[in-house]
Amino acid sequence: MAALRTNRTNSGDSGIFIKPDASSFLIDFFKIWNYSKIIMAVDEKHAVCPSTGEIENALKGVGIRPTAQRLAICRYALCEADHPTADDVMSWATANFPKVSLATVYNTLNILVEAGLLREFKFPHSGKVVYDRNVSQHFHLLDEDSGELIDLDPADVDVDMRLRLKRRYAVRDVDVLFYGTRKG
Repeated sequence: MAALRTNRTNSGDSGIFIKPDASSFLIDFFKIWNYSKIIMAVDEKHAVCPSTGEIENALKGVGIRPTAQRLAICRYALCEADHPTADDVMSWATANFPKVSLATVYNTLNILVEAGLLREFKFPHSGKVVYDRNVSQHFHLLDEDSGELIDLDPADVDVDMRLRLKRRYAVRDVDVLFYGTRKG
């Protein structure tokens, strides 16, 4: 787990900084949202989540009205859900906000993707877009027995990432999906 320490910024205000270990990474909302100084730490799978007030301020900071439905969808996608699809988010939203529309779900997820707080993946096993709150470079393992999608740290995987066609293509990103089952 990451260790917390406080620091003074150049402007004199104090902030909380998280010193990562090998299994952690940082997301600086200030750079992403260009508004808030929220820092979110993710260790392996679970995030230390921003508060509802922090999410509200971040949405306002980019000109998005923070409705109760949007705040709840953001909190669910950023803090509770593990690789949800839009249908998963809609099912959760319908159970908690019966009048939420599918458009609100998609628009909110798109806002989070555009802000760099979620990543979209389309995996061949489902044919649906999966949203991932782990926005660092990582790979995935699909447990074929349970259907669980597991984040893998690239440091734990030995994959030759060289593209022999590099003269003809500019590679923008790489997504790797392993398929397997739990041993024993």
